[in-house]
Amino acid sequence: MPDVSIIIPCHQRVGMLRRCLRSLRVDGDSSLTSEVIVLLNGTDPAAAAALTPDDLRNVTLVHSSVNIGFAAGCNLAAREARGDSLVFLNDDVEVEQGWLGALVSAATEDPLAGAVGSRVVLPGGLLQEAGSIVWSDGTTLGVGRGLPADGGAYCYRRVVDYCSACALLVTRAAWEALAGFDESFLLGYYEDADLCLRIRDLGLHVLYEPSAVVNHNEHSSSSTPDGVNFLFKVNHARFIEKWGGRLGEYESPGALDPQRIERALLRARGWPVRVLVIDDRIPDARIGAGAGRIFLAVRELVGSGHAVTVLPLDLNTGDPRYLGGMGVDVSREALEDHLARQEIVYDIVIISRPNNHARALDLVRLHQPQALLVYDAEALYHRRLERQAELASDAGAAEQLVREASAVRISESRIADTVDLVVCISDEEAQWVRESSASCPVEVVPPFDPLLTAGTPGFVERQGVLFVAGWLGGADSPNGDGLQWFVQDVLPLIEARLPWVQLLVTGANPPEALRWLEGPTVKFLGSVQDLSALHDRVRVVVVPLRYGAGVKLKALDAIVRGVPMVGTSIGLEGIPFLDEDIADIADDPSEFARATVALLEDRRLWECRRASLERLRFRWDASRKHWPEILDSARRDALVAQPRQAVST
Repeated sequence: MPDVSIIIPCHQRVGMLRRCLRSLRVDGDSSLTSEVIVLLNGTDPAAAAALTPDDLRNVTLVHSSVNIGFAAGCNLAAREARGDSLVFLNDDVEVEQGWLGALVSAATEDPLAGAVGSRVVLPGGLLQEAGSIVWSDGTTLGVGRGLPADGGAYCYRRVVDYCSACALLVTRAAWEALAGFDESFLLGYYEDADLCLRIRDLGLHVLYEPSAVVNHNEHSSSSTPDGVNFLFKVNHARFIEKWGGRLGEYESPGALDPQRIERALLRARGWPVRVLVIDDRIPDARIGAGAGRIFLAVRELVGSGHAVTVLPLDLNTGDPRYLGGMGVDVSREALEDHLARQEIVYDIVIISRPNNHARALDLVRLHQPQALLVYDAEALYHRRLERQAELASDAGAAEQLVREASAVRISESRIADTVDLVVCISDEEAQWVRESSASCPVEVVPPFDPLLTAGTPGFVERQGVLFVAGWLGGADSPNGDGLQWFVQDVLPLIEARLPWVQLLVTGANPPEALRWLEGPTVKFLGSVQDLSALHDRVRVVVVPLRYGAGVKLKALDAIVRGVPMVGTSIGLEGIPFLDEDIADIADDPSEFARATVALLEDRRLWECRRASLERLRFRWDASRKHWPEILDSARRDALVAQPRQAVST
């Protein structure tokens, strides 16, 4: 049985059908099985004869001697379909690479998905639709129509009113529950809107998937403009007749009104709480520097139904496509331009890091005074600078770092008085924030990933040591300093006992200034897409940081993945319920080496430590608070009822 049945109705334009079929063969996804069913819908026999055996390779033909229309024709062809999902495709569409896999992935990842539509691009590179809106008068609007298709607008997965059947996946369950398209819609138009509204009435989602891209030569399969207009009028009247009693719930027409469009999009999604996240760059757990924490926050909020927009203040960093597939809108606008748009009304704004708080505070209070303003204390940065100063070998550099730390300490001590809620990474840092402000509530969310689980490989199947690093701060970052200390002062002591040992180091674009460390026992892996697979290969994770602040995500990931760990007191600071039975803490090189060698050599010790990690994970699961509950509770308590006047820091 195929995964997908692709159904293509064709009336007369066989040349377009041939291009459509050719694009399907180019798109071929080896992970999916599919069948193609072509309906020759009243096609002139002479035109049909132009189709060659190569055109029709692996294609099932269904014939209708007369044109029975799109709805009836698709229903007829669907009787031959064997796939788990049905994909309806116009003959005047050409698909782009990865289109089918993206549709299927979206349908698979959302258990309530009943249909998934594509990102439809017109000739000339403009959008036809990124999902569609139904207005209260029964007219419709393709979202983003006329915008540049590569401009970044509406590049996030979301629930919509409907998607055009020019490139639409419908799950088998939804199709059978509704017995297909309503054939009372003549020839074409509105049968897709009707089907999607009926799917929504089943309690299922109609999704728009931005990474499923097709190019559509719109209306080219219809005979004349007059014919198109006639069909629109007739089927619009039928749509009003069928749905008029419900359309009063929809937004009144406003094709050129951004506020009406925004309300219509939110209504289709069930009026979710709107959250803006402001950070340096697009959240990505792979780049380190605290980005993993805000990524986990975004993922939790999306998973609980919040409508999340991420705005990176460095507009030239990161790839938004991964977050878009999660349902996150990534804005590439300048901060003030975005906040000042009249159609944008946020319920919650989260600002991460003190430098971003300084840039964004006044603008948020000015343009979004209704929003609950939350500061994400990813770390106390003054502590990082103070610790770095203690390690500086140059007196002048140390003095400069002390001055910077003092200024940042003052700034961080004032932040709590300018926001409505502070969320910290550890109890220790939360206590410092509470002491700096008597009025602002402070919560704690450690950044461990609840979706990670312990790997199955045991002691014998593993070898070597892993240091998970990101290199945004270069060779002078905490990761750079920690790696140099470990390789120069600790690793030789380990090698003296275990000459076979190898240290694996992750992180995209390692600094050239550290490349001299690489050799037979030190290997830079670069960017690693799947850290879980790497965790399953190694016996020990090391966290040899000598300065920094906050809780280190690399340490938490090792714990939940069940990999025994050795770290410095700073590398393992702030981890809840951590004791000597769970991880070794060593700031002395010889003690760090001794603890690492013991875990590499002693199977019994390694297995006992792994069991302790599993028990710790259960304690975290039972005690940890989550971003959605914290933010929703804060909103319920009306913390933002009287917005504070902005106080710049």
